[in-house]
Amino acid sequence: MMLMIHEAGITYLVDAGRVGYLKDGIPEGGPLDDMSAELAYALLGTRAPHTPWWLEIGPAAFSLIAENPCTVAVAGAPRAVYLNRECVSQVESVEVHLHQDMVGVALVLSLEAGDTLTLSAAVRGVVTYITCDAELREAIVLGSRGYCPFGDFPGLAGRRVRAGDHINLEVSSPTGIRTRVRTRLNASAASVWLAYPRQQTLRFSPVGEFVTLRDELALDAFGPFHVQQADRRALRLLAPETMRAHAVARKTSSPTVRGLVQWPASGSPILLGPDRQTVGGYARFGVIRRADQYKVGRLWPGCGVTFEYGDVEGEIAAFERARRAWMRRVKNHIIE
Repeated sequence: MMLMIHEAGITYLVDAGRVGYLKDGIPEGGPLDDMSAELAYALLGTRAPHTPWWLEIGPAAFSLIAENPCTVAVAGAPRAVYLNRECVSQVESVEVHLHQDMVGVALVLSLEAGDTLTLSAAVRGVVTYITCDAELREAIVLGSRGYCPFGDFPGLAGRRVRAGDHINLEVSSPTGIRTRVRTRLNASAASVWLAYPRQQTLRFSPVGEFVTLRDELALDAFGPFHVQQADRRALRLLAPETMRAHAVARKTSSPTVRGLVQWPASGSPILLGPDRQTVGGYARFGVIRRADQYKVGRLWPGCGVTFEYGDVEGEIAAFERARRAWMRRVKNHIIE
């Protein structure tokens, strides 16, 4: 069984990621927006593959052709979705929503052999995820089939997905008559964790040179910043003129983590992503809290970002409980 990529845009094959190779300069990878990825996986219900995997699709248009019958789930940035030439998920133009918050796409579709699934360019946000009811059969490299920008890995583990590529799959659901499926998440459920606001607030824990940076830049508020560039390695933020330059320096490099905010002397903060370099020498400002890291994958060039200092005891455990409970309820919130 295979999916043939017809129009790739900026697409990567990702899974849960690699663990244990940071000392070798290999980041953990994984989905940029893990909340949307997990939602796509949850939407498949009992059809979901045993090992999660996704096509992570960037802001450009994308299309694939199913070479065998399958059930696919789509979740992430707001964009129109077409099955063959029929629009199954409509989104209005960016001009209409320029000053409005938006909700992302979340739906499940059955594809027959030869069907084409097309996603328009994203209206807001950066990535959308596609997965289906089949096991991924690409080569495993260092415990993962997902993309990594370092190491010169073979196949799709070492490069972007291109037009003409075939994603090798093995059917995991029972054979026989397949039920035709076309469902989507209703608006009230999608609005919980599929929001794409114009201004995003990210909570952080201070680390490293935070106090020195705060005092030298006379920061009484941590924003607003604006996103200049967004990809899997990092987000580059544009700071207001009053806080752009500083003289805080470090003599040695240190390990980095996902969600670390570095603040170079030039004054434009860098928010590190899943494919970051594993060591860095810039001044460190803070680390985005686990409960807000999925929001980083929903920041797009031009949107506003404000950092909020806070340290709530038990926040991570509470967040994980709420997320698991919400994912369990997903199957009760789909509509035909």
